[in-house]
Amino acid sequence: MMNRRVTRWAGRWSGYGLALLLVLMIVDLQIGGSGGEAAPIVSGWRAVGELEAGFSRVALEPPPDCPLGGFAARRGAIADTVLDSVGASAMVLRAGGRSIAIVAVDLVLIPEALREGVAARVDCDALWVCATHTHAGPGGHWDNALAEAFGLGRFDLAWTEQLEERIVESVTRARQTLQPARLRWGIDEEHGLARPRSNTDRSESAPLVVVSVSADRPDRQPALGGLIVHAAHPTILGRRSRALSSGWPGRASSALSHRFGGEWLVLQGAAGDLGAAPCEGGRSAEACMESYGGAVANAAIGIPLRSSSERALWASTASRAPLKANAAGLVPAPFQVAASNALSFFARDPVRLDLLRLGSLALVGVGAEPVRASGRALALGVAAELPGTTPVVVGLTNGYLGYVEEPDRVCARVGEAERVYYGAALHTSLVDLAVAAAQSSSQTQ
Repeated sequence: MMNRRVTRWAGRWSGYGLALLLVLMIVDLQIGGSGGEAAPIVSGWRAVGELEAGFSRVALEPPPDCPLGGFAARRGAIADTVLDSVGASAMVLRAGGRSIAIVAVDLVLIPEALREGVAARVDCDALWVCATHTHAGPGGHWDNALAEAFGLGRFDLAWTEQLEERIVESVTRARQTLQPARLRWGIDEEHGLARPRSNTDRSESAPLVVVSVSADRPDRQPALGGLIVHAAHPTILGRRSRALSSGWPGRASSALSHRFGGEWLVLQGAAGDLGAAPCEGGRSAEACMESYGGAVANAAIGIPLRSSSERALWASTASRAPLKANAAGLVPAPFQVAASNALSFFARDPVRLDLLRLGSLALVGVGAEPVRASGRALALGVAAELPGTTPVVVGLTNGYLGYVEEPDRVCARVGEAERVYYGAALHTSLVDLAVAAAQSSSQTQ
C-alpha cells in the first residue's frame, strides 16, 4: 500500500513539474519590470565656483579565501598568488559647494547594491563607482545567483562589507586632500591599442581620453593626479590564471603616477567588443600585461591637452524602472521565452545613466558594457543636446546590466548578443536616458 502511495505521489509531482516546465517554455510570465515604457526620472545640478580636487587610493585587501572574479570557468577558485595590490582610487571634485566623487575599483563589475551602500555613507552630491574591469580581481561581492555562477563566485557578506568600507574610505581621504585645482584634457581617436573581440567588421574607434588635474597654487606640488578612459577588456592573464591582479589598468595607473605624480584612475570606455591588442614575441601573460599597461600610459602621455577655464561642474542622472529580461540574443528562438522567464528572477536592476560635464568634456556613465557602436549612439545623443561638448562613454559605472549591443545585431544573434540580458531594449533605453540627462544638463546653464 505504501509503495502505491509513493508511486502516485511521485507521478503527481512529476506531472506538476512537467506542467511548470511547459509553462516556463511557452508562456511569457511578464516577470520583472517594464521600464522601457516608463518616462525617465531625471535630476541634475550645476555648481559654479573655484574648482578644488583631491585624490586617494586605499588597498582592498580581500581575504585569502575570496574567489577571483571575471571568468565562470574558474568555478569560484581562489587566488594562489598575488601579482600586485588591488585597490580603490578616488578623485573628488568640488565647486560652489557641490562635490562629485569618482572611484575606480579593481573589480570586474560594480553591483548596484554596492554603489548604493557607498552612496549612503559618503558626503557627495554625485557618486560614480566604476569597475576597472580587471578579470583577475576579487569576486564574491554580489548577492545574486546568476552573478555567482557566471564569474563572481560565492557571495561573501563580510568581504562585501569590507569592500564597501574601503571604497568609502577612499572617498573620505580624497575629500581631506581637496585643494584649488585646474583641469586639462585631451582625446585620441586613433590610438590603435585595442582589437575587436567578436565577429564584427565595424570600424568605429573607442577614444582614449586623458583628464589631468594639477594644483592651482605655485607653492603646492603641481601634479595632483587625473584619470584616463580606455576601452579594452583586461583579460590578458586569462581564465586559467589564479593570480590576483589589477590587470593592465593597474599597470597603466602606476606608469602615469611615475611619470606625472599623484594618483591616476583608469576607467573603461565602450569596451563591450574590444580587447587588448595582441602581444607579440611569445612573452608570458604577465609580461604582456605589463607591456600593454605601459603602452596605454605612453599613448595617454602623448595626447596634447587643452586647458579648461570653466569654473563649474554639471552633473545629471536619468533613470527608469527595470526592463524586462529578454534572452533573444542568448538562445535560439524555441528557448527564448523560457530563458527570459528564468533570467527575470535575477536581472531586475533599474536602468541608470549618469552625466558629468567638465568644461567641454562630457563623461557619460553607464552600468553596463556597451559595444563601440552603442557607445557611439550614446555619445551622439548627448552631443545633439549639448553642442560644443565632446561626450565620452564610461562603462561599468554605478551598476551592472550586462552587455549593450545594437538592436539589429541582437535580433540577428551576432556580435555580443549572446551576452545581452535585456534584448534590444537596453540599447534603446540607454540612448533615451542619454538624451534626457543631456537635456537636464543644458537646462542648468
